[in-house]
Amino acid sequence: MIEIDKVSESNLTAIIHATESLRQIIDKHEKRVMQQIEENKTKEKKLIGEYEQRLQSEQRNLNTQRVLFETLKSTKNDIKLLELRPELLDNLNKLLENLHRLEIPTTTGGRLVGLKQLPGLQESILECGRFVESETGQSPLAQKRTNSIQANSNLFFGYEPISEENMKIIIDTIRNNKTLTTLMLGKNEIEVNGAKYLANLLQHNNTLTTLGLFNNQIENDGVQYIADALHENNTLTAVYFFRNDITADGAKHLADALKKNQTLTKLGIFTNRIEDHGIKHLADALKENNTLTTLGLYGNDIRVDGAEHLADILRNNKVLTALYLFENNIGNGGALHLANGLRQNNTLTALGLGRNDIEENGIQHLANALQTNTVTHNCE
Repeated sequence: MIEIDKVSESNLTAIIHATESLRQIIDKHEKRVMQQIEENKTKEKKLIGEYEQRLQSEQRNLNTQRVLFETLKSTKNDIKLLELRPELLDNLNKLLENLHRLEIPTTTGGRLVGLKQLPGLQESILECGRFVESETGQSPLAQKRTNSIQANSNLFFGYEPISEENMKIIIDTIRNNKTLTTLMLGKNEIEVNGAKYLANLLQHNNTLTTLGLFNNQIENDGVQYIADALHENNTLTAVYFFRNDITADGAKHLADALKKNQTLTKLGIFTNRIEDHGIKHLADALKENNTLTTLGLYGNDIRVDGAEHLADILRNNKVLTALYLFENNIGNGGALHLANGLRQNNTLTALGLGRNDIEENGIQHLANALQTNTVTHNCE
């Protein structure tokens, strides 16, 4: 019953979001077209208005000349009339020239096109988000994916809840894929049991090289399953965990895996909560590991003590070439520890320290250390 409720809620949320997006598109389009109609109307009214004003101006000039002529004629002052004749004719010729140059403004009126496409659009819209019952219990996305999983070398399941049952189906299907190298799972509401199924796959798969889990809820227990699988897996070279509620305990599980795994070269633990204690576990592991070359630890609330553990990595590890520490809380004290570690390191080539509350004093410590270090790419 709980699974049915979750699927129904997911379907309702999806159709609400889809129809809301469609309404926004229609409202935006309607507003833009109405604005264009109004702008065109205003423009053409302005052109007509200017034309009328010029006509009225020439009409006033003509009336002035006519009144002058009739006035002179009524006084029977033929001499004065003859004297003004050249001026009157000149003014009349100028008026005719102005009228000749005064072109009637061209108005486009504007017309709407594309309205005949509405029936076809209606059919397309009705095809989007149709509810189809599934005898297997799979979500629409899982059904679509499992039909082609066996032929793909790169798979991404994103922004669609994957139930435990569907996770089993996906994993079982992947077992038959002999070319899969990359698997990314993003915002699928995967929890501990989902991670357990995934770990079971890793223990027997020999083609997958890159695994990413983004915005799920596998937590420390789920990480332990995957870390245990890494003890035996010898094909994965890159693993990324982004927003999975991992703390120091989860970092310890991964550290234990690093002590035994000899193929992993890239590890990313992004926007979790491993903090300083978790960094210590990783630092201890990297004293023994001789394959990891890239370590990403964005957004883990690493502070001064954690930076000191990272400095131990720099002093003792001779393989790591890239270390990314964006969005932590290392500060000036942590920068000093890293600087001291960098002075004894000659393998690191890339260092990322942006948004770490490092001020001028800490920057100076790092700058001095980098003068004699091999780092060539400093991501501030």
